[in-house]
Amino acid sequence: MKQQSFFVIFLAFAVLMGSSCGGNQQTAETPPPAAPAEEGGAIEPAQPNTTANKENKTAFSSVVRPEKVRSVQDLTGYYVGFFGPNKINLIITKLDEKNIAGHTVVSGNDRPFSGIITQDDALYLVKAAEPGTDTYDGKFDFAISLKAGYDTITATGNWVANNKKYGKKTFTLKKTNFAYNPKLGMYPQASTRKLTAEDVENQTKLDLTIMRNEIYARHGYCFKNKEMRTYFDNEIWYMPMNVDIRNELSPIEKENEALIKKYEKYAQNYYDDYGR
Repeated sequence: MKQQSFFVIFLAFAVLMGSSCGGNQQTAETPPPAAPAEEGGAIEPAQPNTTANKENKTAFSSVVRPEKVRSVQDLTGYYVGFFGPNKINLIITKLDEKNIAGHTVVSGNDRPFSGIITQDDALYLVKAAEPGTDTYDGKFDFAISLKAGYDTITATGNWVANNKKYGKKTFTLKKTNFAYNPKLGMYPQASTRKLTAEDVENQTKLDLTIMRNEIYARHGYCFKNKEMRTYFDNEIWYMPMNVDIRNELSPIEKENEALIKKYEKYAQNYYDDYGR
């Protein structure tokens, strides 16, 4: 009888131990990785402070939502905003975990820069310099960061001129896409159709000057002329892209430019005589 009781107790203990070991094995198993979401599908938000994030800080995709920025290369592009009184386009063309290169377009100038970059969680810290061969060259110190749920990427920092008399400028630039749009501005007809004399006659010289320069502005021309630069820098749609856009103009725009320019002189000389 004692032997039978001992056997029952032993059997119960063995079953209990088997269940316990099985549970431990199941808990220790690593769940399979989630399948990548298809384009247009819902993507689960990245989990913060994971082991992967701590061990792989050089991979920018590990600290941001992958549907927004998948790699450091996604941070190349145009960063636009005010640089003192003028609008600047800081264009990053090359970027990796150590090096950065690009150029800036501002005040009718296009200057290259290069430097080094380090990562601190969701920030990229940049130290870069222009060549120093131009009077207005200087050094950049800024951070690229993500805000508002990663929908906005900004470059915030300062620039210090090599020549001390030009001082220091601070800036906050927003990453922005550029696309030529002939319908922008007050006078889109100058880019969308061939103008006639009726379109330009009886206009003031200033109206015609703005009409003509809007053709250039729509293509992202960076104005050297201070008056035109001030005017277009304050247009929300305007982005300085290049200091020479002559090859970008359409045949219609070239014809319209010549016609407007002809009437600019006419308006300057005779506007007071014919009125409006």
